[in-house]
Amino acid sequence: MHVQKATMKQKKSYNGLYPLYGFAKVNGQLCTVEYLGEGKGEPNYEVLAPENYQFVPDGVHSLLCETLTDMEVRIDGNELVKETVDI
Repeated sequence: MHVQKATMKQKKSYNGLYPLYGFAKVNGQLCTVEYLGEGKGEPNYEVLAPENYQFVPDGVHSLLCETLTDMEVRIDGNELVKETVDI
């Protein structure tokens, strides 16, 4: 897993809840990484799964991480899978 920092142009045009930090490629999909800036011992980054995807086995649409190293561990411990609709 490698996090690519966003360019200034990408940061300025981003319309998310928190500032854009960059992007992480997970299972071939590009995930947005936002910077939360909560401080030591608190979540500082949020990795957002693309629409219709979730992180498994956690079963969540985003991963909250304290550090970039923590982000790498959390991503490596999950797989990004497309959601299915049960009828």
